[in-house]
Amino acid sequence: MTFSSERVVGGPGNIVGAVTNRSNLRYPCVDAVFSLSTHYDDRQKGLPVVSYGNQSIRIRDIAPGATIRFSAPLLRKAGVGFLRYETCAEPVAESPSSQTAARPEIKSFRASHQYAQRNKPVKLFWTTRNASAVSLLANGIEIETQRDLATVESAGFPVSPDEATTYLLIVENRDGRKASQEVRVGVVKVTRRGSCKIAGRVTGSWRRDIAERPGGPTSEWIVDMLLFKRGESMPKAEAKVSGGRYVFDRVPVEGSYFVRPSWEGQPNQVDVRNCREGKTLQIRDIRITGRPLID
Repeated sequence: MTFSSERVVGGPGNIVGAVTNRSNLRYPCVDAVFSLSTHYDDRQKGLPVVSYGNQSIRIRDIAPGATIRFSAPLLRKAGVGFLRYETCAEPVAESPSSQTAARPEIKSFRASHQYAQRNKPVKLFWTTRNASAVSLLANGIEIETQRDLATVESAGFPVSPDEATTYLLIVENRDGRKASQEVRVGVVKVTRRGSCKIAGRVTGSWRRDIAERPGGPTSEWIVDMLLFKRGESMPKAEAKVSGGRYVFDRVPVEGSYFVRPSWEGQPNQVDVRNCREGKTLQIRDIRITGRPLID
């Protein structure tokens, strides 16, 4: 129990406070009994201490672990002291099904690739806790729902978007409380006619162990390389690094391009020109420094 008096202009004031139920019982009805006596201001004036009797405040439906706040007008201007609780209804034991469910959580939600390519599905991975239902939406349309789940670690849900898509994961517990998180997957569209190959090599921190959260498990992270057409913000292709090398296949020969890693800030990049049809253009090395771009 915590309580205090609250001044009110033109009135005797209020008793305000909070009651916390630290038991495993639900209390349908409790009276908090307070003693009233000479107000502090009157005592400062030298007036004698006089008892004005008691005042009860009724507090209803206090669940296990719950904190209920209360406010009630004083019967008269007075000092306030807490005396005791009086139950106006017998407490009852909570059944497991009526107890408050744990808050649902999304521990992680990520895509295997930042961009999808034709005939190459992207996989979505998630880990949740305390969820009785998990739903996945694509641009606001539900595409998957799983029920009766507590702790879930997906094995990889495949998606093949035709356009840039925002995937929203929603978890819900049995009390209806929800949590959500989203991941966006872009789409790479590659022209198949009049193409060449662009190959290169990366040095530095292109491979490292990354922790999904502080103190959590680590996984091996390998940088993705992105190919952009000059003047466009969406990449034309994405390539994985293997052994420090990468190759972009079937790059349209028209126009000029630049290559850079999927990265935060302003990463190193290499301009690409004179890509000839049917040939492989080897470009200069890119050194990887700084931090990776992690969803």
